[in-house]
Amino acid sequence: DFHELQRVMDISFNYVGEELRPLFLVLQFFPEQFTLEDAAALWDVEEGAAKKMLRELGRFSLLSISKDAAGLPTFLVLDHIWVFANRRAEDPSSKWLSRAEYAKALSRLFVLVNERWPAHTRGPAEVAGLPRLYFAAKLHAERVVKVATSDAAGYSALSAVETDSKMPVAAYRSLAAADE
Repeated sequence: DFHELQRVMDISFNYVGEELRPLFLVLQFFPEQFTLEDAAALWDVEEGAAKKMLRELGRFSLLSISKDAAGLPTFLVLDHIWVFANRRAEDPSSKWLSRAEYAKALSRLFVLVNERWPAHTRGPAEVAGLPRLYFAAKLHAERVVKVATSDAAGYSALSAVETDSKMPVAAYRSLAAADE
Protein backbone atom coordinates (compact mmCIF):
# COMPACT_ATOMS: atom_id res chain seq x y z
CA ASP A 1 0.00 0.00 0.00
CA PHE A 2 1.33 3.43 -0.99
CA HIS A 3 0.43 5.15 2.28
CA GLU A 4 2.12 2.44 4.31
CA LEU A 5 5.25 2.85 2.21
CA GLN A 6 5.21 6.59 2.91
CA ARG A 7 4.94 5.93 6.67
CA VAL A 8 7.92 3.55 6.51
CA MET A 9 9.86 6.23 4.62
CA ASP A 10 9.05 8.73 7.39
CA ILE A 11 10.69 6.38 9.90
CA SER A 12 13.70 5.73 7.65
CA PHE A 13 14.09 9.44 6.91
CA ASN A 14 14.62 10.07 10.63
CA TYR A 15 17.92 8.15 10.37
CA VAL A 16 19.28 10.60 7.80
CA GLY A 17 21.45 13.27 9.42
CA GLU A 18 19.73 16.58 10.13
CA GLU A 19 22.06 18.47 7.78
CA LEU A 20 21.17 16.15 4.87
CA ARG A 21 17.38 16.18 5.28
CA PRO A 22 16.69 19.60 3.72
CA LEU A 23 19.26 18.95 1.00
CA PHE A 24 17.57 15.70 0.08
CA LEU A 25 14.12 17.31 0.02
CA VAL A 26 15.12 19.99 -2.49
CA LEU A 27 16.27 17.28 -4.90
CA GLN A 28 12.56 16.95 -5.69
CA PHE A 29 13.11 19.92 -8.03
CA PHE A 30 14.81 17.49 -10.44
CA PRO A 31 12.13 15.70 -12.49
CA GLU A 32 14.60 13.17 -13.88
CA GLN A 33 18.26 12.18 -13.64
CA PHE A 34 20.68 14.83 -12.50
CA THR A 35 24.44 15.15 -12.23
CA LEU A 36 26.89 15.88 -9.46
CA GLU A 37 27.27 19.37 -10.95
CA ASP A 38 23.47 19.88 -10.81
CA ALA A 39 23.27 18.87 -7.14
CA ALA A 40 26.24 21.08 -6.22
CA ALA A 41 24.57 24.05 -7.96
CA LEU A 42 21.21 23.42 -6.29
CA TRP A 43 22.83 23.04 -2.86
CA ASP A 44 25.38 25.84 -3.39
CA VAL A 45 28.30 23.64 -2.31
CA GLU A 46 31.56 22.49 -3.88
CA GLU A 47 31.34 19.35 -6.01
CA GLY A 48 33.51 17.40 -3.55
CA ALA A 49 31.06 18.10 -0.73
CA ALA A 50 28.09 17.33 -2.98
CA LYS A 51 29.68 14.01 -3.94
CA LYS A 52 30.00 12.98 -0.28
CA MET A 53 26.41 13.99 0.45
CA LEU A 54 25.04 12.18 -2.61
CA ARG A 55 26.92 9.03 -1.61
CA GLU A 56 25.43 9.28 1.88
CA LEU A 57 21.92 9.65 0.45
CA GLY A 58 22.63 6.66 -1.78
CA ARG A 59 23.69 4.68 1.29
CA PHE A 60 20.19 5.32 2.70
CA SER A 61 18.72 4.14 -0.64
CA LEU A 62 17.17 7.57 -1.25
CA LEU A 63 18.89 7.87 -4.64
CA SER A 64 19.46 5.58 -7.54
CA ILE A 65 23.02 6.01 -8.78
CA SER A 66 24.11 5.00 -12.29
CA LYS A 67 26.60 6.11 -14.92
CA ASP A 68 26.03 7.98 -18.17
CA ALA A 69 27.60 7.08 -21.54
CA ALA A 70 30.82 8.89 -20.54
CA GLY A 71 31.05 6.90 -17.29
CA LEU A 72 30.10 9.85 -15.07
CA PRO A 73 27.67 9.27 -12.20
CA THR A 74 24.06 10.31 -12.56
CA PHE A 75 21.46 10.33 -9.83
CA LEU A 76 17.72 9.81 -9.71
CA VAL A 77 15.17 10.08 -6.94
CA LEU A 78 12.83 7.17 -7.69
CA ASP A 79 9.10 7.86 -8.02
CA HIS A 80 7.88 6.68 -4.63
CA ILE A 81 10.77 8.49 -2.91
CA TRP A 82 10.24 11.59 -5.05
CA VAL A 83 6.59 11.75 -3.93
CA PHE A 84 7.75 11.53 -0.31
CA ALA A 85 10.32 14.33 -0.84
CA ASN A 86 7.92 16.47 -2.83
CA ARG A 87 5.18 16.31 -0.21
CA ARG A 88 7.56 17.24 2.61
CA ALA A 89 9.33 19.96 0.62
CA GLU A 90 6.08 21.58 -0.54
CA ASP A 91 4.51 21.48 2.94
CA PRO A 92 4.63 25.01 4.41
CA SER A 93 4.81 23.53 7.92
CA SER A 94 7.64 21.12 7.04
CA LYS A 95 9.83 20.45 10.05
CA TRP A 96 12.71 19.47 7.75
CA LEU A 97 12.78 22.29 5.19
CA SER A 98 12.12 25.92 6.05
CA ARG A 99 10.45 28.19 3.51
CA ALA A 100 13.67 30.24 3.37
CA GLU A 101 15.73 27.13 2.48
CA TYR A 102 13.11 26.14 -0.08
CA ALA A 103 13.15 29.61 -1.66
CA LYS A 104 16.95 29.72 -1.82
CA ALA A 105 17.09 26.30 -3.51
CA LEU A 106 14.38 27.34 -5.96
CA SER A 107 16.33 30.49 -6.78
CA ARG A 108 19.46 28.42 -7.42
CA LEU A 109 17.39 26.12 -9.69
CA PHE A 110 16.36 29.15 -11.76
CA VAL A 111 19.99 30.25 -12.05
CA LEU A 112 21.07 26.71 -13.05
CA VAL A 113 18.44 26.50 -15.79
CA ASN A 114 19.06 30.02 -17.11
CA GLU A 115 22.82 29.45 -17.25
CA ARG A 116 22.43 26.12 -18.99
CA TRP A 117 19.82 27.34 -21.49
CA PRO A 118 20.20 31.13 -21.87
CA ALA A 119 17.05 32.99 -22.95
CA HIS A 120 18.58 34.15 -26.25
CA THR A 121 19.05 30.48 -27.28
CA ARG A 122 15.43 29.46 -26.60
CA GLY A 123 13.34 30.05 -29.71
CA PRO A 124 10.05 28.12 -30.10
CA ALA A 125 11.73 25.29 -32.02
CA GLU A 126 14.54 24.95 -29.48
CA VAL A 127 12.23 25.12 -26.46
CA ALA A 128 10.28 22.08 -27.60
CA GLY A 129 13.47 20.00 -27.41
CA LEU A 130 14.63 21.12 -23.97
CA PRO A 131 14.82 18.55 -21.17
CA ARG A 132 12.22 18.20 -18.44
CA LEU A 133 14.40 20.15 -15.99
CA TYR A 134 13.75 23.33 -18.01
CA PHE A 135 9.99 22.78 -17.89
CA ALA A 136 10.08 21.92 -14.18
CA ALA A 137 11.83 25.22 -13.46
CA LYS A 138 9.37 27.05 -15.72
CA LEU A 139 6.44 25.53 -13.84
CA HIS A 140 7.92 26.58 -10.49
CA ALA A 141 8.59 30.09 -11.83
CA GLU A 142 4.99 30.39 -13.00
CA ARG A 143 3.76 29.27 -9.57
CA VAL A 144 5.97 31.88 -7.88
CA VAL A 145 4.66 34.61 -10.17
CA LYS A 146 1.08 33.53 -9.55
CA VAL A 147 1.52 33.63 -5.78
CA ALA A 148 3.56 36.85 -5.82
CA THR A 149 1.14 38.78 -8.00
CA SER A 150 -2.11 37.22 -6.74
CA ASP A 151 -3.40 38.62 -10.01
CA ALA A 152 -5.10 35.97 -12.10
CA ALA A 153 -5.40 38.24 -15.15
CA GLY A 154 -1.72 39.24 -15.05
CA TYR A 155 -0.70 35.63 -14.51
CA SER A 156 -2.83 34.46 -17.44
CA ALA A 157 -1.30 37.10 -19.68
CA LEU A 158 2.23 36.08 -18.63
CA SER A 159 1.47 32.41 -19.24
CA ALA A 160 0.00 33.10 -22.66
CA VAL A 161 3.09 35.05 -23.73
CA GLU A 162 5.60 32.48 -22.49
CA THR A 163 3.82 29.29 -23.48
CA ASP A 164 3.72 27.90 -26.98
CA SER A 165 0.97 25.30 -27.49
CA LYS A 166 3.51 23.08 -29.28
CA MET A 167 5.74 22.87 -26.18
CA PRO A 168 5.69 19.53 -24.41
CA VAL A 169 3.86 19.44 -21.14
CA ALA A 170 6.17 18.78 -18.21
CA ALA A 171 5.19 15.28 -17.12
CA TYR A 172 6.86 14.85 -13.78
CA ARG A 173 6.37 11.35 -12.59
CA SER A 174 4.73 8.14 -13.60
CA LEU A 175 3.35 7.62 -10.10
CA ALA A 176 -0.11 9.18 -9.89
CA ALA A 177 -0.01 9.76 -6.15
CA ALA A 178 -1.16 13.36 -6.35
CA ASP A 179 -4.77 12.13 -6.61
CA GLU A 180 -4.59 10.27 -3.31
